[in-house]
This record gives sequence, structure tokens and C-alpha cells, in this order.
Amino acid sequence: MGKRRHLAVVADSRHVVDAVSGVAKEAGAHIRVPVECDTGGGRCGSPDMWKDDSLTPVTEYRAGTYIYDDRALLSCGAASLDQCAMTVLAMVVTRPTADRAIADAGSKALTSDLMGPAGYGQVLEHPDAVIYRLNAEHGLINVSRYATSPKIGDRVYILPNHTCVVSNLSTGRS
Repeated sequence: MGKRRHLAVVADSRHVVDAVSGVAKEAGAHIRVPVECDTGGGRCGSPDMWKDDSLTPVTEYRAGTYIYDDRALLSCGAASLDQCAMTVLAMVVTRPTADRAIADAGSKALTSDLMGPAGYGQVLEHPDAVIYRLNAEHGLINVSRYATSPKIGDRVYILPNHTCVVSNLSTGRS
């Protein structure tokens, strides 16, 4: 089975879903392996494909990103901020310059997946801040647009770009 990737809207994706499913079934029949389950979900297909019950080839839908929603779904209009259920709690550990903060959430907590929006997550308390670089343990944040930006020791909530990866990187909640 191939993956259906990033189709724009449900109305435009029906024919693509049908075509991909048909090719998979034909390939399976050719090698005498029946395709009985056609799985879709998460970011495969349209971000709101789960709303459309007319996608008959899909026999199983996996929730994927929809369990939490994330910044990628927020940016394409498939979720609102109040529907996003997962954040990463981070602490500002240093302020090397007036326009830069460094938090203790890096690629191991946020993932390096960009998924469309600029930066590696959204600092909820400072929505115009940009997490512009990650290393394994730290996120570098441009806070130049704020007169009162976070101080060392402040805790901030970061909405991750891609919750599927973030949920696999953590072991609990705080």
C-alpha cells in the first residue's frame, strides 16, 4: 500500500484516493495478494478527509494527528487553536541577547519536522516568536517583536508542528 500525501481538500482528493486504492488492489491481484484493508488517516490524504464518508475505498481510518491536532493542521485550517490538545512545556534557560531566548526543548522534544509553518513550533505566550533553530536539547527563539519577552526561568507552552512525532518522543506529561 502506498501513502496518500497532502491532498488539498476532500472534494479534490476523492479521485486520487480512488485511483491509489485501485492501483494497490490491481498490484495485489497481480501478485495474488488480496487487498482487504485500505487504511487512511492522519496527514495521509486531506487533513479533513475523516469528515467524508463517501471515500469508499478506505476501509479503516486511523486517527493519527487528530488525537491531538497540531500546528500543521492549525496552519491549513483543519483545526483551531482551542482544538490543539498537546503542548510541550519548556523553560527559558538563557537569554544570550535581547532578541533571543533559549528554551530547554529541542529536537528531542519538538521534532525537526517543519510541516509548513515557519519555525519549529509556536510559543503560545508569544505567538509572534519564532523557534528558528533546534539542537537536540534546546530551541533558539527569536523574541525581537516583544517589549516584554520571556525571562530566564519562565515556563512557556509550545505547540508542536507535528504531534505524531512528539508523542513518540515523550514518556509522560508534566
